[in-house]
Amino acid sequence: MADFSLYAALGVDDATHAEYVFHTIPGSPSIWCAPATDTNKAFENERLRLLAIDMEAAKERKGPAPELPTAEENAAGREKDKVLLSKTCCKKWGTAPYDVNGGQPDFTEANCLDFLRALPPFLFDPFRLWCINPRNFVKDSAIEALSKAAGRELGND
Repeated sequence: MADFSLYAALGVDDATHAEYVFHTIPGSPSIWCAPATDTNKAFENERLRLLAIDMEAAKERKGPAPELPTAEENAAGREKDKVLLSKTCCKKWGTAPYDVNGGQPDFTEANCLDFLRALPPFLFDPFRLWCINPRNFVKDSAIEALSKAAGRELGND
């Protein structure tokens, strides 16, 4: 029987953290995060709790729900994601951002949320998308080991 256990190293969970760097912001602030996927139980539980609240609100509205989100609903969704990510995925500063007084505040959920809220959508949206991509959390060493295993099989050492 074949042994495919080498693929297990490609998995991620809530203990897997990676650093996102905001390269376009002076000082390149960064945040260490857990993935925004169902393998992060805190994220998944909070996401499902918020979904249940939204479903209850939809029942109360009565009538058909709009097929496409409005600009206001899109902005509200972005705000919910800022809260969700700061609460369940963001773990610590890599390089702390500067505040208006030139200080670099300690990492707290509240400070992280304030930072994310200060970001315009063109800076927040790529961060949000990065958090939901599990590949960003797979260790490069796992990819290298898999590539080497494939290379050996193909005779390409």
